[in-house]
Order: sequence, then structure tokens, then C-alpha cells
Amino acid sequence: MSASILFLLSLSACSNGWFGGGKDPEADTANEADADTDADADSDTDTDTDADTDIDPDTIDDDGDGFTEEDGDCDDDNPDVGPGETEIPYDGLDNDCDPATPDDDLDGDGFDDADDCDDDDENSYPGAPEDYSDGVDNDCDGKVDERFDLEVADSSCDCGYTSVVDVDSLGGVHVAYLNTDTGELTYSKRSGSSWGSSSVISGNSTNWSGLYLDGRVDNADQFQVAYSYHQNLTSSSYYDSYVLWGYMDSSGSWDADYLVDGYLETGDSYDVGNYVSMSHDSSNVPAFLYQDASGVSDIIGLGYATPKIRTFQDFSLLSLDISSSLDVTYWDDSGLFTDVAHDSTDTLHAVWVDFGASFGSGEVQYVRPKDYISTGALSAQETVWEGYGYWTSLAMKSDNTPCVAFQDSENADVLYGCRDSSTEQWNIETVDSSGSVGQGTQLAFNSKDEPYIVYYNETSGALRMSHHNGSAWSSFQVDGASGNVGQFPSIAIDSSDGVHVTYYDLTNGYLLYAVGE
Repeated sequence: MSASILFLLSLSACSNGWFGGGKDPEADTANEADADTDADADSDTDTDTDADTDIDPDTIDDDGDGFTEEDGDCDDDNPDVGPGETEIPYDGLDNDCDPATPDDDLDGDGFDDADDCDDDDENSYPGAPEDYSDGVDNDCDGKVDERFDLEVADSSCDCGYTSVVDVDSLGGVHVAYLNTDTGELTYSKRSGSSWGSSSVISGNSTNWSGLYLDGRVDNADQFQVAYSYHQNLTSSSYYDSYVLWGYMDSSGSWDADYLVDGYLETGDSYDVGNYVSMSHDSSNVPAFLYQDASGVSDIIGLGYATPKIRTFQDFSLLSLDISSSLDVTYWDDSGLFTDVAHDSTDTLHAVWVDFGASFGSGEVQYVRPKDYISTGALSAQETVWEGYGYWTSLAMKSDNTPCVAFQDSENADVLYGCRDSSTEQWNIETVDSSGSVGQGTQLAFNSKDEPYIVYYNETSGALRMSHHNGSAWSSFQVDGASGNVGQFPSIAIDSSDGVHVTYYDLTNGYLLYAVGE
């Protein structure tokens, strides 16, 4: 057969099988499984749409660690990650595939290692309460067992030579203090953890306000301040001193410069307001105790200075009611280092130092000015302590027992005692005799009637405190690691028993603030 015939026969065969019949001999039949085409329906369980059965990738152990994704391997490309693996701290991986196992917060205190000073101790983290007996830096401030956190309240001036601090019902810290650069009584408030801008209450460069100063937050959260006003100031003397009073109203504005005693006219000579102290009753009516050295009070004998008490009739009227001298003296000045306090029944208690109680000796003295608003009557005057007791501070226990703290000026020790109502005697004890201590002594009680006494240590140039925990006294340094700090402190204890102290930094001229327990 020739080649041409074979070619024609081959064309004929192709025509009958393809072009003639219209079917591809390579096409799948209905019963054939398709291994190549994805478009047809299938009934297998793999994730693709073709008819062949593939192996599910979630069941493959890609990293060879013995666990597949189906078994719970959260990273099947890393053999060091899988269920049952040991969590490696701080590597950025969830090694055991358990999100509950911390990688950067091992102690579970809510702070990652980058912010936590001890990630093995759940009681150590930024802002934690400091346990001052465990040898641990609980609050992560770089200090161990410190009872107080320290900060600068005002560094813009020579601030805080005198200051007074108190705390309102919302935890706001109110401070009034003397700016000796300008002679101005200045105010600032700490809300949260920051101090607001300062504002001027009273005073100027020749008429200083606040050389003697006291203040309280009253029951309406108004900050009341009593202060001395020294007119015609020179470099060597303070002339014409007066007692002024003011308060911050509910809008945060000062209503100041109310005259309590003295005259504010040029040429008048008046000398009252040294050692001014104040307290308010349950109706927020203030009472004031201060030294009167003007010679116009009820003075017997040689006419020395005496303590004087005065009050308003009513907070809303703001008109002065009655004033009375509390002491007479024959040998020397009285009315130094005054302090006054109301108890829960609105009974007023007063203490001061009398340099002329007897020839060549002084006394700390006490009196209750009973019914002084209506009658001016005084209770019997009592001797708290025989000797020169400087920086006398008075505070009331919850049972209305009056207590005092002061400096034994002869020995430079801190003394403390309370009145025994059954014997009408004062039981005075030495609290701290470590160096020359006690300047600026201030006393306050917490809700458990535990006394806190803050004062300046002249020997070390430091702020110091004594606390009685119900069993014993402990005395410790609050501030003074660098510089000379701690003069003229003021103390307040808030409703949560937090202790707040303002004081003067003699080295830098700053107003300083400490808060703790």
C-alpha cells in the first residue's frame, strides 16, 4: 500500500472518531474521579473543591514538635511553641500556647517587666502602697521602706518659710504659705498627683502676710486661713501687726482680708497677731488665738503681752463678736506659741506658753474658754508643764481628750501628753531626744487616735516624725538625705489616714510636700 493511501485512511479514522462523533476520547465519564479539574462537585472532606482527597494542613505537624494546629499548636512554624512547652519569660512568644500564662508580667500585678521593678513580686509595682517594714521597694520609686513620698510643691520663689496644709473631703490638698520674695501669702492646691497654679491671697513687699499662719478646711470644704499682717516692714523690724482672716468659697475664689484685730491705717501702731492660731466649730464659725502685745488688752502689772481669743458671731454674718484676754502676767510675756481647737461638742480648748508664769521660769498653760461667745467666761487655767515649752501644738482625740506636743527648749527634746479628766492633770512624756529636735512641733491624730508629731531636727537639718501605733513610739526621718529641710512644718491627716506634711527647704528656698502614713 502506498504512503498516500495510508495518509487518507488515517484522516478517515480521525474524522469518524472526533469530528464526526463530537466527543473527546480523553474526556471524563460521569463515573470517573477527577484529579485535575476543580470545577466539578465533590463529596470529600478536604478544603478545596476538587474531587480528590487532600490532607488537611491543620493535621500536619509542620515544625515537628509533636503538635499540629488541630492539637492546639498556636505557631506550627516554630518547634519551641506548642501545648505543654515551658513558658520562657520575656521572649515575646506564647511558648505554651496558653494566653493566660504571662510572658512579661510573671507576678500578675498588671505591670509588664519593662515598668515593674520586681516582676516576681505581686506586691511591688509602680504606685503600690509602701510597706515600710519588709525591706522591699514596693512602689518602685528606687527607695526601700520609705514611709513618705516627697516632692517639691513650689520652687518658683523663696516659698514655705511658713505654711499650713489641710485636706478636703475629696482628697484635694490645700496649702497656704509665705513667699518671702514678695511678702505675699500664697495659695496652691494639689489635685490627684499634680499641683495647680499658685495665687496670691494677701500681702506685698512692705506689708507681709503670713509670717504667722494657721488654717483649716471646714465642713463645707472651704479653706479658712488666719494670718498676721505686718505693715511698714523694714529689714530689721516688723511694725504694726494685725490679725486677718479669709476663706476660699465654693467657686474656688478667695474672700480675704477680714480684719480680726488691729488697725489697717497708716500711722496707727498696733501689735497683735504673733503666734496666730485658729479653729472652727461644727457651723464653720472660726475662733482665733494670738498674742496681743499692743497694751490695749486687760493687762495687769508690768503690761506684758498676753494671749487673746476672738471669734465671729456667725460665718454668714462675718461680724466679730467677743474677745477676751486669757492670761495676766507679772514677770514676762505670755501668749507665745498659741494653739486652739474645738472638740466634737464645739467646746473650745486653748494652750500657750507663758514666759512670766513665775519669776525665772515659764509654763505651758491650758484653758477651756467656756461659753465665751455669750459670756466670755473662762474655765480654770491649768499648768500643762512647768518650763519653757516652745512650738506648742494642741489636738483633740475622738473622745474629746485634749493632747499637746511641744519642744522642751532647755533640752531640745520632743514632749507629748494628754489631760486626765479624772485628775485634771497632764501626763507628759519624752518622745524624741535624738539630737536638737522639736523646732516647729505639730501634732495630729488619725482615725484610730494614734498621734503623729512632725518637727525639725536642727542637728541633722532634717524633717523628722514620731508616731505611736497604740503600743509604742517610733521616731524616724521623713526627709533630709540632701540639703537642710524640715523647718516650719504643718501636718494634716485625711479621712483615709493618709498623712500630709508641708515644710521649708532652707537650702533651696522651696516649699516641700510629703505624703505617706
